[in-house]
Amino acid sequence: MISDMAKLRLKVLSGVPGFSNKEGIEQVIENYFSAVEKYKVSEPQCLYEGDQLVAYMLTSRFYHRFYGNVLTQYIMDFDPDFAEQGIEFLSKQLAGKSHSDEFRLVELHAPCAALLEPLMEEWQIAATSLGGDPRVSLKRAQDKAEDLGAKNLEIRPASSLEEIERVMKIKLDAFKREPSLCWYWKCDQYQTQEFMRMVNSLSKSETYVLLEGEKVVGYGGIALEPQNAYWGSCSGIDLALTDKYRGQGLSYSLYSFLFNEMTSRGAVFYKGATANPGVMKAAAYLERWPLFYQLLPKNFRVQ
Repeated sequence: MISDMAKLRLKVLSGVPGFSNKEGIEQVIENYFSAVEKYKVSEPQCLYEGDQLVAYMLTSRFYHRFYGNVLTQYIMDFDPDFAEQGIEFLSKQLAGKSHSDEFRLVELHAPCAALLEPLMEEWQIAATSLGGDPRVSLKRAQDKAEDLGAKNLEIRPASSLEEIERVMKIKLDAFKREPSLCWYWKCDQYQTQEFMRMVNSLSKSETYVLLEGEKVVGYGGIALEPQNAYWGSCSGIDLALTDKYRGQGLSYSLYSFLFNEMTSRGAVFYKGATANPGVMKAAAYLERWPLFYQLLPKNFRVQ
C-alpha cells in the first residue's frame, strides 16, 4: 500500500512546475510514507480502479517539528485522471473531521486543487505554499524596487543576537496585528524554533536587516537547500517590515535583494507559504505559482 501511495504522490507532484523528479525520488517518497504511517490513527482509506490506486487518505497524529505542536494531519492525493471519483471519495472521508478541539491540518497539493471547493463548508485555506523561479522574480522585482539609499535605508546581513531579537519583535508584531495570517505562530514551540533558526543562520549570512541608521526597521531571510530532494537547489524566503514602512513598495526592494542573493548562491527555485492578501498579490506579479494548500477547520481561531 505504501508503494501505491508513493507512486500516486509522485504522479501528483510531477504536475507541479519546479518539481525535480530526479532518480530515486520515489524511494524518498516511500520513506516519507513509512515514517508517517508509524503514527497513523487508522488504516489508510484507499480507492482503487482495478489494480490502480486513484485516491487515498492517511490520518496520522504526531509532533510536527515545523509547527512545534502535536497535530492530526490528513495526508491525501487523488489521480488527476480520476478526478471526479477522487474528489467524491475524499470529500466523504473528510466529512465531519473538522469538528474537534484537536489541532487538525489538511495539506493538499496544487494538482488536486479541485477538491478545495467541496471542502470549504467545513475547512478554510490557512496558507498557500508558493513556488517560483528566483531568476524570473528578480527581474520582476527590480522593475518595482525603490532606491533604498534615497530613503536613507540600507540592507546587510544580521550580525548579532541583538539584531535577531529585533527581527523577532518585528515578526511577533506582525502576528499580533493579523493573527489569522500567521496562524502557526500560535503553536507552542514555533516561536522558539524560528528564533533558533535565525540565530543559526548568522554564520551563513541568510538573515538580513533593513536599517534606518542603527534602527532595524525590516527583515529579509533566505534558507538555502542546495540538494532538496523535491525541488533541487532551492531556498525559502521570508520578509517583514515595521508599520512605518509597510505599504510603501519597499517589499520589492527586499525581494530584489533576496532573489539576487539566492541566484548568486546557486538557487534555481524558491518557496514559501502565506495567507496574506498583499503577499499573494505580490506573488502573482512575481510569477509564483501554488505548490500546495494548508487547510484548517473553519472554527479554528488564532487568539
